[in-house]
Amino acid sequence: MYMVNKNRPKTNKAEEIFYKLSFNPNFQNDIKTFRNKFNIPENGFRKELDLKDWLAKRDKYLDKLIAKGKITNKDSNPIDMLVYLLSQTTILKKYDLPITSASQDVLENYILSNGGIPLSLRSENLGCEFVVPEEIKLQNTKQSFVEIRIYDKASQSDVFNYVKDNWNFIKTILSLNKEKSKRIRITKNKERDEIIFKLSRKSREKLGLERGNYKDIKISSIMEEKYGIYVTPENIRKIISKQRKLRNL
Repeated sequence: MYMVNKNRPKTNKAEEIFYKLSFNPNFQNDIKTFRNKFNIPENGFRKELDLKDWLAKRDKYLDKLIAKGKITNKDSNPIDMLVYLLSQTTILKKYDLPITSASQDVLENYILSNGGIPLSLRSENLGCEFVVPEEIKLQNTKQSFVEIRIYDKASQSDVFNYVKDNWNFIKTILSLNKEKSKRIRITKNKERDEIIFKLSRKSREKLGLERGNYKDIKISSIMEEKYGIYVTPENIRKIISKQRKLRNL
């Protein structure tokens, strides 16, 4: 049975749901299977020291995963973090629970110690979760924003409190997303600009410039006479400058 944390003033929704689920035999079987798979005692950890030791192994594996981007064959840890997280997600989906940090944390608390050894929760809000916006969305809207996924188990007060409790985090994300929201401009007249840049790289002698003549004016006349494209000397200079930046010159 799920043991509600007595140190918390009230039971949150996630804890209440898992408390009721703890009476479901199918849920209990799934938890036993999970524990057996990841070398967790059949009835969960009873001693905080044993739990901390197991968590240290799990966290060490996760640190390696983050640092390397993947796990190599040399890493010998019995806890496969990816499978560990996916197995939790499978349980949440099976019992129609939202895959939020709150539900994942309370599920993990239940798996590890039946809730008897309190672990810190990233959030106590079961029905809301931040979603990282895709870069393409930020670019298309030209605005910085965050997305919040609201599940059917959330009440109006849940949503309000979630935003209120995470407002500083929201402001940080909005700030970080400002750069990503900048629109990617499509370069027009690529061939024309390439020709202008190549002409600009030619020597004054090859361009037939005499003393006192300017390259931008000469290139402008070449573009009009040879290619039938009129580009003002001012725009010639801008195009050359952009092309140099593209090439880090």
